Amino acid sequence: MLEWHLGLRRGKKTPKTDGPPDAVAEPVRAVVLDCGGITFADAAGAREVVQLASRCQDAGIHLLLAQCHASVLGTLTQAGLLDRVTPEQLFVSVQDAAAYALARLELAGPKTCTVWV
Repeated sequence: MLEWHLGLRRGKKTPKTDGPPDAVAEPVRAVVLDCGGITFADAAGAREVVQLASRCQDAGIHLLLAQCHASVLGTLTQAGLLDRVTPEQLFVSVQDAAAYALARLELAGPKTCTVWV
C-alpha cells in the first residue's frame, strides 16, 4: 500500500497511475486532518478547509481535525467550519482522532478497516 501511496510500483522507477490496489478499494469513512503543522491560515486557506469539510459531509465521510492551533481554529470558525463539523470532530491529538474514528467504525459496521497514517 505504501508503494501505491508514493506512486511507485515495486521494482519500477516510474509513477503508477492506475489507482489504488484492491486492498484499499473500500469506501473512505473517516479522514483525520492533522493541522499541527499549520501555524497560520488566511481567509482563502480557511475557505478551502471548509470546502473540504463540505465535500466530506456530502460524501458521508466523517472529517476529524487534530492539533489545530487556536489562531487557525479561529480563522476556520470565522470561515464557517462549525457549520460543517461539530466540536466533537476537533481533537487535541491525531491519536485521539484516530481512536474516535476507529470506535465509530466499530459501532457502524465492519470489524476490519484500512488505516493510513
